[in-house]
Amino acid sequence: MERVIAVAVPLALVGLTVLWLTRRGSKGRPRAGSGALTLLKNEVLRYSQVWEDDALLLAALDVKKGDSLLAIASAGDNVLNLLLAEPKSILAVDVNPAQVALVQLKLAAIRQLPHADFLLLLGYASCEDAAARRCELRDKLDLPRETRAYWEAHEETLKKGIAGSGRLETYFRAFSEQLPSLGWPSDAIPRLFAAKSIDAQLKLWQTLCTPRFEAAFRKHFARETQAEHGRSEQQLHHVDKAEDISATLLERLKRMLQQSLCAHNFYFRRFIDAAAAEPAAGAPYLLEENYARLRQLLPRVTVRTQTLQEAVAEVGAGRFDKVYISDIFEYMELSDAHALAETFASVMPSGGRLAYWELYLARPPSPHGSFVLDTTSKASRMTDRNFFYRGFHVLQKK
Repeated sequence: MERVIAVAVPLALVGLTVLWLTRRGSKGRPRAGSGALTLLKNEVLRYSQVWEDDALLLAALDVKKGDSLLAIASAGDNVLNLLLAEPKSILAVDVNPAQVALVQLKLAAIRQLPHADFLLLLGYASCEDAAARRCELRDKLDLPRETRAYWEAHEETLKKGIAGSGRLETYFRAFSEQLPSLGWPSDAIPRLFAAKSIDAQLKLWQTLCTPRFEAAFRKHFARETQAEHGRSEQQLHHVDKAEDISATLLERLKRMLQQSLCAHNFYFRRFIDAAAAEPAAGAPYLLEENYARLRQLLPRVTVRTQTLQEAVAEVGAGRFDKVYISDIFEYMELSDAHALAETFASVMPSGGRLAYWELYLARPPSPHGSFVLDTTSKASRMTDRNFFYRGFHVLQKK
């Protein structure tokens, strides 16, 4: 007899830790080819920032003031960005204690620190004695016991600046640090972000995207390198091994530069600009003009160390109006993705929205399921500011 087991698997490119569905036989042994079964070390801070376009997500979910949301916690960026839409409540979950510790640190800092100190603590700003000041600011905060223990044990990460210290951010920075050796002049990135038109941007890009650059990009983002430094082989389980995913990513980068200006794309600046003293602080929750309102809204957020499945199992029908799950559907068989979607549908009202990304694999909704694609949302007319995704979908419950 076959049964479905929930396994928590951290994803190492998009900023979350998620529920993994895998099938086991009656004796509990993994069925051959059933999926990713190995757990990554959950004490590692895998994502110090979220790499999913907040504007796209907000447009897709169209959060109303009475809505209750279920969201991946990850680094907390989009949880806080969604909070600015003033929903009734947000339940943010993650099985990785490191990610929960980061979100709890952010919540406490917003609650207790001036905006300038908040940015300094997270590594979005610096000063002459930044390392010592960050420790002092941490010590001022009223933190949950587990959160304080985590940041005392990982003080070096705090001192260096959390925003650039996640596993994913370190992986991205290792590539961007190669750019000078690939012939990029010191003014290349400022000029790229100063371009006033797509034509001007592409003209400059043609001088930068040399065979040396392309070879370095494809080597760094090859399947083997991703598995070792940015993701894991288990997380690529359903991606055809014959597919050159680094070539796919390079073509997506080129397409983004053909379609939109970099000038206001802080996600791309974070990705490409290793020389910046601090990561670009462009997310809405980091802006000073939103800080006071964000502080007032904090009581509406609950953060838990648990899987999405556990969160759903604890609530009744119609509990969550909007659900945000990153790209978890492609980390399982399509049939399992459809089954998981039905699990979410069981706790959503008619008209509720489910938003997710696709990275390498197409994961359309089941034609016989509880959801239909919502092609009328503003998100359907927007360009994703993160080039690496295959697609983004918002589903509406029938």
